[in-house]
Amino acid sequence: MTQFDSQEIRLQDWLLTVTDAVQSGDDDLDRLLGLSSAPSTGADDLFDLIRWLDTSLVEQEPSARFVARLKQDLIDEPEGVFTRLRRLPARVQIAAIVAVVAGVLLIVPRRLLSLGSGDKKATDIPALQP
Repeated sequence: MTQFDSQEIRLQDWLLTVTDAVQSGDDDLDRLLGLSSAPSTGADDLFDLIRWLDTSLVEQEPSARFVARLKQDLIDEPEGVFTRLRRLPARVQIAAIVAVVAGVLLIVPRRLLSLGSGDKKATDIPALQP
C-alpha cells in the first residue's frame, strides 16, 4: 500500500466519522479535528461543507407510483399488455387502440372472404411458392 492510498483511506475514514457526527447532532469541530485521521489542510472547509449539506438536504418520500415500479422491477413480475398500455400517455393509448381496430378491420374481412370462396389455397400465395 502506498502513502497516497494510506492518506486517502484516512481521509475517507475522517469524512465518514465527521458525517456521522454531524448527522447525530455533534458539531464539536475541535474534537473532530483532533482525530488522528483528520486531514492536515482543508478540514475546516470540509467540515463546513458537510454541515451545509446536512442542513440543506431534506429527506423526500418517494411517490407511490415510483415505489410500485421499483418493486415490480426488483421482483421482476411479468406485466401484462394492458398494464403497460395504462401507463402510456392518453394520446398514445388512443393511437394504439386505433391501430388495433384498423388492423382487425383490414384482416378479418379478407380472411372471411378467402374462407368463403374456397378456391384459394396456401400454395396460391406467391410468397409460399416453391
